[in-house]
Amino acid sequence: MTGDAEFEAHHPEPQPNYGKGLAWTMGFNALMKIVLGGVGIYIARRLPVEQMGIFGVLANIYIFAEQMREAGLKQAFYNDNQITPVKFRTYARLSLMSGLTFGIILALLSHPLANFFGLPEVASGVVWAAFATFMNGLSVIPMASLHKSGRFRDVGLIESTSNFLAAGVSLTMVLAGWGFEALVAQLVVRACVQFCLAFWQKPFSILNYDKEAARSILLICTPLVTTDILWLAYSLIDQFAIVKILGARYGVSIATTASGFYQQGRKIVGIPGDFIFFPLFRTVAVAMGNRSTDQDHLTKTFIKAICLAVLLLAAMFGVCAALSKQIVTALLTDKYAGTIPIFGIICLGESFKLTGTFAGSALVAAGKSKIPMYAWLAPYPIAAAGVLISWPHISLISIVWSYVAGMVAVNVIVMAAGFKYLAVTRDQLMRFWECVVIALVTTATAYGFSFLPLKPWPMVLLALATLPIVHMAIIGTVFARKPLAYLSISGVKQLREAL
Repeated sequence: MTGDAEFEAHHPEPQPNYGKGLAWTMGFNALMKIVLGGVGIYIARRLPVEQMGIFGVLANIYIFAEQMREAGLKQAFYNDNQITPVKFRTYARLSLMSGLTFGIILALLSHPLANFFGLPEVASGVVWAAFATFMNGLSVIPMASLHKSGRFRDVGLIESTSNFLAAGVSLTMVLAGWGFEALVAQLVVRACVQFCLAFWQKPFSILNYDKEAARSILLICTPLVTTDILWLAYSLIDQFAIVKILGARYGVSIATTASGFYQQGRKIVGIPGDFIFFPLFRTVAVAMGNRSTDQDHLTKTFIKAICLAVLLLAAMFGVCAALSKQIVTALLTDKYAGTIPIFGIICLGESFKLTGTFAGSALVAAGKSKIPMYAWLAPYPIAAAGVLISWPHISLISIVWSYVAGMVAVNVIVMAAGFKYLAVTRDQLMRFWECVVIALVTTATAYGFSFLPLKPWPMVLLALATLPIVHMAIIGTVFARKPLAYLSISGVKQLREAL
């Protein structure tokens, strides 16, 4: 590969088409979530709850290792507007070394982790997860480069292909009689296929890197890594607390069953959340990175993103919480009735967590990365206090409430800091609070629906058919004083301009 070819390959276009990119990302994401969500629900209904709970523990270990392996490199890459071929190789080399390091650490911890949780099955799963962690280290920078250069369609094709093949392998193994092993296999297949396709689209070398650039990148990554550790450790502490605390109090069988209930509740919430959050966040993250030197554009991007998050994510989670019994029963049957009491609590935590993520990314782009880092010290004592207060009658519900209280607190702090340090105007702040009111009204409407004398599936289908229209009518009433203002194709464009 020649120097010119490499230069062309690694230099993004100045201004990708973010609207088109969001459309591509949402399209591929919707397709993936429909297929993967259906496969996941089928597997959950077919396998014992205990096996799903055990895999939930492994999945959280894997997610933690993945976040550590990423080491803030992807976010630093997004916000770096001076990517040269040698700097690209430096990012790639750092990512490879990070994947190798944390893959080895994870493999060495396989048996200690299995012993810690009292789950022998986890040991072999951790070894395979370690291999997947290493493979992901090879693909993260090529994938980030495709994103940064605006090649959203190519990213969607790569991710869809790797996820579909992984789901196909897992489903085939389940049908052949495998259980926990089938769930582990998807991690490895997805990582290997994604690397092969990413390298095909964005070949790279790790030789001839810049040591000085590596030092500067690591310096930038330090607060990002610290924030990621605090964020991710807290994001996983709920699952670990459920297994350890309930296991010590009531036995491993009850603890793994409770873990299965909780894990499936999180998974259901993740399906609609992924439809909106990940496409929006990926596009916004690239936009914020490319506009990090333009305060005015950065603020506008931030406020538009957080308003969309409230209108779409918070309202959607509110609807899910209001219809928790119908949604859980329709998707997972009465087998997962234990998920129903905690489902609304999970929705509340996710709405704050995902909305606050946009504020954290905006602060990083504005050079205020230490604010989210310090803010993520807050939820730990809050969650610990909740557990201690409820210790005499500790239960799955009290653990989940304690966790969500901390999640709400930290994201309120981060969002407040975002509004302050990004110099949000009074009009922009008023628009945000209008979006909050709209989400609450839609949630209240959905709660009224829950009293209709319908069976679970008819209720879910009725909500899917009518509540989006009701929601858009409420938006039109608040924004334009006309309920039908945005109930058209052109209305969607008008709504985007209104934000």
